[in-house]
Amino acid sequence: MPSGAPLGNNNGGKNKPWRDALNVALARYEKGDVKKGQALRTIAFKVVEQAIEGSRDAINEISNRLDGKPHQSMAIAIDDVTEHSKDEMRSKAVMLGMDPDTLFDEPSDSPTAH
Repeated sequence: MPSGAPLGNNNGGKNKPWRDALNVALARYEKGDVKKGQALRTIAFKVVEQAIEGSRDAINEISNRLDGKPHQSMAIAIDDVTEHSKDEMRSKAVMLGMDPDTLFDEPSDSPTAH
């Protein structure tokens, strides 16, 4: 059974020069105790060490990589529509070519009413 992106999704083939350059640098890096091809693993160990020591940035990085970033949501509550805001809405409706008199009509039970 095929897995991965849906048919027709070409996002994986998009040019990502920064990612490509980092992959090359990580694969070729060699210095001190870090052997060639081990740079990314060394970085991962350091992030884990920092998280264990209490670094919020390291903890967040690990959780974002494992669970994904949390979704941000925004709640907007409108308690009362004042006459002033109704007038603003009517003005905007006119600018959009709408009939402002239909903005605050109560819905009809008839499916053919407009």
